Amino acid sequence: MQSLSLRNGLFLTLFFVLSPFLGAFGQENGAVFEKTYEKPLAVSVYVWSIDMDKPFMEKVRKLEKRFIRAEMEVSGTDENLLAGAKFKIFAKDKKNTVLAPLFWRRKVTGEKRVFKGEFALNTEEFSRMLFLVYNCGEKGTLCAHRIRVEISDVPLPPPAPAKKVKKPVKTSPPPEPEETTASAVFEKNFESPLKVTKYVWSLDMDKKFSATVRKLKNQDLKVEMEVSSEDPGTLAGAKVKIFSKKKGGTLLAPIFWKKKAAAEKTLYKGEYAAKTEEASKAQFLIYNCGEKGTLLVHRIRVTVSGDCRTKEEMKKKSGGKTIDPKGPVPLTPLAVKRDFFPAGVYFYLSEKVLGGTPEEAEKKFRACMKDLADHSCNTVYLSGLSGNAELLNRYCKIAGEYGLKVFAQGNGPLYVQPGKGPDYFENVTLKAMRRSLPRIHGENLEGFTVKEEVDPEPYAVDLMRRAREEQKALMKNVSAYTLHNRLDAMAMDDDPARQPDWYSFDMYRFKLHPARNVIMTPSKAANRIRTNLEIAYLHAAGFGRPLIFTGQAVKVYTTVKSTKYTRASGFKEVSPGVWKGYARYMPKNAMYLQFYLAVMSGCRGFLAYHYMSGASEQSLVDKDLKPAFYWTEMGECLKEVKKLFPLFASWYKQPLSPELKTSSATVPVREFRHPDFPGRFLLPVNTLIAHWDKTNPILAGVKTQLYSDEENLQGFQWAEPQSFSLLLSGEEKLYDLLTGNEADAKKITLEPGRGRIFYQGKKKDLDAVRARYGL
Repeated sequence: MQSLSLRNGLFLTLFFVLSPFLGAFGQENGAVFEKTYEKPLAVSVYVWSIDMDKPFMEKVRKLEKRFIRAEMEVSGTDENLLAGAKFKIFAKDKKNTVLAPLFWRRKVTGEKRVFKGEFALNTEEFSRMLFLVYNCGEKGTLCAHRIRVEISDVPLPPPAPAKKVKKPVKTSPPPEPEETTASAVFEKNFESPLKVTKYVWSLDMDKKFSATVRKLKNQDLKVEMEVSSEDPGTLAGAKVKIFSKKKGGTLLAPIFWKKKAAAEKTLYKGEYAAKTEEASKAQFLIYNCGEKGTLLVHRIRVTVSGDCRTKEEMKKKSGGKTIDPKGPVPLTPLAVKRDFFPAGVYFYLSEKVLGGTPEEAEKKFRACMKDLADHSCNTVYLSGLSGNAELLNRYCKIAGEYGLKVFAQGNGPLYVQPGKGPDYFENVTLKAMRRSLPRIHGENLEGFTVKEEVDPEPYAVDLMRRAREEQKALMKNVSAYTLHNRLDAMAMDDDPARQPDWYSFDMYRFKLHPARNVIMTPSKAANRIRTNLEIAYLHAAGFGRPLIFTGQAVKVYTTVKSTKYTRASGFKEVSPGVWKGYARYMPKNAMYLQFYLAVMSGCRGFLAYHYMSGASEQSLVDKDLKPAFYWTEMGECLKEVKKLFPLFASWYKQPLSPELKTSSATVPVREFRHPDFPGRFLLPVNTLIAHWDKTNPILAGVKTQLYSDEENLQGFQWAEPQSFSLLLSGEEKLYDLLTGNEADAKKITLEPGRGRIFYQGKKKDLDAVRARYGL
């Protein structure tokens, strides 16, 4: 069967030019569907469908070639009302159904207007046709007065050219004064309460609201939300998401969190002072924080106000700082101890999470620390205990008993929140730090932080640095740890006199591509991870600081209503327009791949985010410490190279050399040097862990159905071990560092996601290296 396809545009144009010579359109070689509404068809929803009648369909099915011309007469009194029309042709082969555009986003006024469109297609064996009427912006009510559709097997004659009417010359009005401030309101009253049973529900703000957000250089947000619930324990939260045109600049503004929803309606309010440049749109997020019961939302009101950007500022491109990806690879000594390579997990915890009583909580915590030690970890990142200094000190000691060092995060009032303004920082954050931090002195507390993932704004970065300085003064024996998730924010953290002791950079790339609604394959993830870590390393090492990679160890399952998802999204369509799947997924060999990409990029530590599953995320273990397959994988990965952690913490990555490469495009290699040994270390990594459609694409195509289930990412074939040649310069022999055996550079084999450390140099120097690290 010939599949549905759009006719070549040149072919269509040629037919219309020749149409006067091909004969007039008539009922014998075509069909007409016309509908006139005595009472206009009122369309207030996004789309309204109209079935073509049987006589029309019978005639159309006899046609070999089909040329469509349609016109629709509409009106409307609402401002900014826009009309559109499409044809939907259902093929008997469901895969080949076509959505044919006729016209789109035509301005509708109070007077009747006729819009026309044309379309050419070649179809066989189709079952039915729909005419789709669109109220494109879902603004007001679109009134359709008449619809006419003509289909023929030869091109229809072109419409007569419109008579040119001379328009009166208009004099330009004087320029309006430039706005200095602006405000907008988004309000929604639900006659029937909005029921939220899942973790988060999103509502797009209307265009007027988003247009106001775009022209403001600072956004003062005020939110009201009226909620209730018949289910005890239901907790409500609200955030505003401001999407930025600038890559990585999207802001998630917290408004309020974990507010009790009672049987009676309760009104909650919150404010946030944001600063987002080049914003594109805004979204309101409603949270059922614990996913308990049903949260009923009765009313929402969001107000935004602020100072407008000037015309010059609107035209001017963002002047944010960047890290030069082609900059020289730093070879400067580090400013921190060089023999410790943190390897472990990020752990959200509280006494409530761990157990009902302090004794039960400690017993559970000990079980967790033993689990980490059994998986060859030497570090745990604790978030959630810093408000209780004595408990944090106690848990640090327990972690030490299992051979684990600790990084900890300041929570609650200890955490820097730029959006709450300078008064909150001075009167709440600094006071909380001065009260609590001197009491934190865990014996094996390696690092502490009071801010993660700062926004790339001068004001926010400056507050973070001030807090970091205060922290160093109050905790003289504890290193300052700073995690970034945006390269532009990291680039702004460039004051040589106010640097952290540890940098960290996090990326969770095994996910749905946010812009294209297709799954990011492991190939794409590996490419992004390595590229971004290489750049982050240039910044950190340039200031003599070690870089830790915080990699992904979480799956997020969600339900999405969309007409844009496809079989390449990683989601399954469980009912028309409803898709379920993992917005973040974890494939086999991903932990190996992330670890070795981190080491290859020069990182001196690896932490996995995060350890214990929450309400909406599946992590390394569940509440009963039952492991996910990738927790077992991470333990095996760390066990293989644990003895080499001190080497990873003290060698130096070298600049890329054209004389060092492999025979495979999916096996990159990097060179490292150690100040105590004359030879060089080489680390190739096999980034190929899976195939799609017998290839290894960066983004998934549409031939294969991709989806995640409880076991793993499905719809592809796992890659086999890969053999390749290592192309070297120099005459020194090559050795496998872990085994001490001489290696054949012409034939090296690596399992998917794995790396292997080689030493090129003299045998006596190899023996010295192996003796140093107990190999």
